[in-house]
Amino acid sequence: MAGPSLIDRLKASRLVQVLLLYLGASWVIIEVAGELQEALELPDWLVPVALVLLLVGLLVVLATAWVQGNPATDAREAAGEVPDSWEVGVGDFFGDIRRGRFPHLTWGRAILGGVFALALLFGVTGAYVLVQGGSGLRTFDELAAEEAGAGLAIVPFSVSGLDAEIYGEGMVTLLGTTLDGVPGLRVVDSRTVLARWDDRVSGDSRPDLPAILDVARRSGAVYVLVGDAVSTGVGVRLAADLYDARSGERLGAARAEGPADSLPSLVDELSVGTAGLLLSEREDSAELAHLSSITTSSLDALLAYVEGERAYRRGAWEESYGAYARAIELDSTFALAHLRAAQAAGWEGSLGNRADRRAHRTAAAKHIDKLPPRERALLAGLRGVANLEVDQIEAAEAAVRRYPDDPELWNVLGELLVHVGQKAFRSPDEAVEPLERALELAPGTGPYAIHLTDHALAYGDSADAADAVERESSLIPELARAREALLSLAHGDSASGRAALTTLIEDELGGQYVNALRGLRRMPELQVYREIRSAAYPQSRSASAELADVLAKRGRLRASLDVLDPTSVEATMFRLGMYELDLMPFDSVRSLNLDGLPPPARAFAAAALEDRQGFAAARDAALASLEEFLQANPALRDDPLGPAGFAPLLDAVGVRMNVGPDSALPLFLDLVQGMPANAIDGTYFEVGEMYEETGDERNALRYFLAAGQTNPYAALRAARLADRLGQPDVARRLYQELLIAWEGADPQLEPWLEEARGWLERVPG
Repeated sequence: MAGPSLIDRLKASRLVQVLLLYLGASWVIIEVAGELQEALELPDWLVPVALVLLLVGLLVVLATAWVQGNPATDAREAAGEVPDSWEVGVGDFFGDIRRGRFPHLTWGRAILGGVFALALLFGVTGAYVLVQGGSGLRTFDELAAEEAGAGLAIVPFSVSGLDAEIYGEGMVTLLGTTLDGVPGLRVVDSRTVLARWDDRVSGDSRPDLPAILDVARRSGAVYVLVGDAVSTGVGVRLAADLYDARSGERLGAARAEGPADSLPSLVDELSVGTAGLLLSEREDSAELAHLSSITTSSLDALLAYVEGERAYRRGAWEESYGAYARAIELDSTFALAHLRAAQAAGWEGSLGNRADRRAHRTAAAKHIDKLPPRERALLAGLRGVANLEVDQIEAAEAAVRRYPDDPELWNVLGELLVHVGQKAFRSPDEAVEPLERALELAPGTGPYAIHLTDHALAYGDSADAADAVERESSLIPELARAREALLSLAHGDSASGRAALTTLIEDELGGQYVNALRGLRRMPELQVYREIRSAAYPQSRSASAELADVLAKRGRLRASLDVLDPTSVEATMFRLGMYELDLMPFDSVRSLNLDGLPPPARAFAAAALEDRQGFAAARDAALASLEEFLQANPALRDDPLGPAGFAPLLDAVGVRMNVGPDSALPLFLDLVQGMPANAIDGTYFEVGEMYEETGDERNALRYFLAAGQTNPYAALRAARLADRLGQPDVARRLYQELLIAWEGADPQLEPWLEEARGWLERVPG
């Protein structure tokens, strides 16, 4: 009897279907390999080798389909002569090889062979990367460099017969301001260049060209501008040579000469000549901004600004602030001077006050058309920190991608993540990289290290915290004693830390240590700090309220009430808050006298008690008193963090109580981004509750996690949701931190502590 025809064999083996399926899978593998090669900087041979393996695999798959489509194969499988179609049959496989026979082709063997070949390929690729010393992972800085233009480093000019401060280091600032507008170019920030210059150059000696090229390369520059400033007796001659920083090739020269009192014009002329060397013939160097158009037309103001910049780079904040102030006196529209004055005053706590800093930021914004692009981005970031604007985080991330060598922009991104990150659902760890980058670019800038030390004390282990304190102390010696006290309190001899803090705290600002004692793990130490501060300022209601707050968060409710005046607004609102958390019975709050509360507090109290009639009356009274206050203080009406925010918040609370969470959620979501940081915990907790009530557990978890960075009650809700949503690592971390925060808590919290201990025993990790 004749066997099946070729056509019948082709149909039985389904070669066309197998071929299409295999080609589709191969396309996916090639795409994934390409993405991994680009994202992890894997060797160029990865994709070609993967393609070769897939071609070999194609032959194996087609042969397997042919064999498995043969009717005789079914008979042999039934007789036990060969493995089943999906069987690997390891023993039979190696037995055939030992007997010199080609192993029988099964789908199990084909698939396992393909998986093994691809796993071997990627394993060898990973080993290659490790042996070659590459990290494989691309950093934020490397990704940023892709979006930035070619870097130009301007080094201090060699000076003869002129003011070395103005014509030497000052030219780095002035030329950088004008050349930063050249298309496709970015001027490497002066702080970055001068930090490397100070490392490489000793004293006033003029380094040779190889040393200058090394400074430029270590600054991340492609080009370097090397110049001279010479007095001609009747004027000034400026000369600058442009070099390729990698090859050392001289690309050309630019010259400018004129009277000594025409410095802005001379800088403009030299900038245009330099830009002409960098731009192609089709591009127009007229895109350069004139120095006077983006700085000032006053020479004396310009010279004062340059003096301020030199002092600023040294960390002499008071001296720099004075110089910027002189520049502003000479030209009140000098936006760059206003911007730097705001920064200098921010670093030096004794200079002016928050209103002064805000006035400088406002003046800089008023004349923003006179700011270069990168300074506009910096101003936006600084205002974002001051106003707690969440959307400025992404704007700052875009700015550092465009200007990856600017330490001020990296620092302002870190500041945003520290102060606004919780509102943006960012982890505290995300602030570390930009702050480290800022300090790497400008190693001598002490303030860049402050939040890094805060983070290490709050979240790091003892070794990390000790290293951070040592680094910061070398940069800012005046903070050393306070930091050593915190280190002892958190990671060493707590009694010594408490004693040291007691002697220091009376002379410190109220919030000096709060960021260093953030997070649930540091709540015991935060309680110690609040106790010391409350004892140091026994008449301060805010100090007492802060101590009561941390005691309440630690579950020590009776101790918290003992701190507060039982007739105070704070005591009443505290009892209502504990009632809402089911930690106080209704009987304990039913008899509270709410009539003595200010109208806004009375409205929130009525909402907590679900007293709709009382809420309506209190809301009307609150809005009337708010309007009266704003009429007397019109400057606060448009303050994004001011009292005007109470009105829409009261409306949202009323909608939640009278209509329900579905209608209230959009109102709360509109409000939360404009709220001050100290109101975020409670508001995010409410939003989390509303999401949970509407059945959206994933969004509920998101808001509880954000609030739970500093609020244990929100962390408990987040831990439960994380467990339900299959995120045991998140739940484990939260339960572990809750056991630390609630150590020694009142008996009311014991069921929650048992819940945490029981979960950790049940789900080990």
